[in-house]
Amino acid sequence: MTVDARWNGNSRAAVMHMEQGGTRYLWIGFDPDAVHADDRQLTLMLRTAFRWVAGQPVSDGAVGDADQAKTLTAGARRQAREERFAFSVDPIGNKRAFSIRMMNRGGRPIENPTVKIWLPPGVTQVALAGDFIMKRRASLTAVPDEGARLISLPSLTRNEERVMKIRIAR
Repeated sequence: MTVDARWNGNSRAAVMHMEQGGTRYLWIGFDPDAVHADDRQLTLMLRTAFRWVAGQPVSDGAVGDADQAKTLTAGARRQAREERFAFSVDPIGNKRAFSIRMMNRGGRPIENPTVKIWLPPGVTQVALAGDFIMKRRASLTAVPDEGARLISLPSLTRNEERVMKIRIAR
């Protein structure tokens, strides 16, 4: 089991996960006094956790310097939020394909928008799909030790939105 987060005040685990025999397990422990109804971080964590348990893709995004964006450093993820980079990864059709949406909601171009996608259980290979416009200038890079892929573009202009597609090859 992998411990993902610990409480600030003690060393007890707050979130743990594991995958065994194609089944995913998640344990989340809460201090009832620390939970607030309008906690956006908690809402995001729960949404991501339930997507992971359901075998849906989970993603994170970064922008900025190419090396930092591709390794999703804390600074590159923070810069993505500050520059209003929005993204989503969602199953489409028969769930053998996923759409990747990247949006620049800011007032100036964003360099190296990158989305890291942790693939569903059993998926070992994906490929860019769709027409020329969807694939234009997009790169797909494997991160095999994490069961993840990076999809990135050189830039997104002000208010640009790009939709790409990946299909499961194996």
